[in-house]
Amino acid sequence: MMQKNTIVFEEIYSAYYRSLLKLIRRLIRSHELAEDVLQDSFIKIWRSLPSYDAGKGGLYTWMATICINMAIDQLRSKSYRNQCQNIELETMTESIDGQRHLLPYIDAIDVIRHVRMLRKPYADVLILFYNAGYT
Repeated sequence: MMQKNTIVFEEIYSAYYRSLLKLIRRLIRSHELAEDVLQDSFIKIWRSLPSYDAGKGGLYTWMATICINMAIDQLRSKSYRNQCQNIELETMTESIDGQRHLLPYIDAIDVIRHVRMLRKPYADVLILFYNAGYT
C-alpha cells in the first residue's frame, strides 16, 4: 500500500510542482525560500492527502490553498521579517563599501596632505605601513 501511495504522490508532484512553485513565487520573491515553502507544502499535502475531499473542490485548488497558506505563514513569520531586514542592511553595507573606493576617507584627507609634506623615505614608510599592511 505504501509503495502505491508513493507512486501516486510522485505523479502528483511531477504534475503540479511547477505551477505551485510559480504560485508561491508570486508571494515570495526569493527563489530558494519559495522552494523551501513548496517542499514544506508538499510534506503537508502528503500528510493531509487522506483527508482530501474531491466533493469540496479540485485537487489542484486544494493543493494551491495549502501552498498559499504556507507562503503567507512564511511571510508573517518573525524569521522572514528578520531576514528581510538583514538583506536590506547587507545591501546598504555593499553600497557604503562601494562609495569608500570612489571617495577618499574624509578623516584621512588632512593626514594625506601631511604625509606628502614629509621627505620621501619617511612618506614611503607610512604608506607601506597603512596601505600595504607592513609592520
